Amino acid sequence: MTEMLKTERLVLRRFAPDDVEALRLMCSDERVTRFLPFETLHGAEDAARLLEEKFLSWYRRADEAASSLSAATADAPACDAEGPLDARWAICERGSSEPVGFIQVSPGEAHDVGYALRRESWGLGYAREALAAVISWARRQGYSRLTATHDIDNPRSGAVMIACGMTPRYAYRERWLPKKPEVVFCMHQIDLVCGAEEYRGYAERWPVVGGADACSACVSGDLPVAGENGGEGRTHGA
Repeated sequence: MTEMLKTERLVLRRFAPDDVEALRLMCSDERVTRFLPFETLHGAEDAARLLEEKFLSWYRRADEAASSLSAATADAPACDAEGPLDARWAICERGSSEPVGFIQVSPGEAHDVGYALRRESWGLGYAREALAAVISWARRQGYSRLTATHDIDNPRSGAVMIACGMTPRYAYRERWLPKKPEVVFCMHQIDLVCGAEEYRGYAERWPVVGGADACSACVSGDLPVAGENGGEGRTHGA
């Protein structure tokens, strides 16, 4: 079962089937989906499909894996070989059950974090607060690292990552159809244990176009974190 996370202002919980309307409202805004790896939603059917594919189906897989464990290991997190399957949360304001965003850690060697907020919740520091909570959770879970990437045209997302202790490592150019023929992504990482290896998977698959200084706007701090925008981060794979 996905662990509920609480911060000063937020509650991170599992999505539920009745969150479909909140997801539709958030992801029907082109400003929110501009940097996300899926198209802008155009109705309830699109939202229901996204909710199922991105969240609910993963919860079921995790629950099925957990139910198959022996009684001796029943308290262990439901994982594949490279991380829990259900590390996917709705971001809610305390005192409200309506999601204002989402954040996830994709299973896989990269342990890639992706997140987004509805337009009305930009500039409040919620992305920073949610990401910090997930980093703390990952440290408790025994992760060695987390990574996150952002489109080089979305440097405020990088500012959020840096504010939470992540550091830019390299930039690479990836084909990102159908949205863009090519995108330059900045890869950030936070080491959660001493000696954690830098994730080089993207560098091995795609052309590297620069080192940490390629994300110059993030590194220089020219962009205030208060200006964080929706669609921060990206999710590889799922």
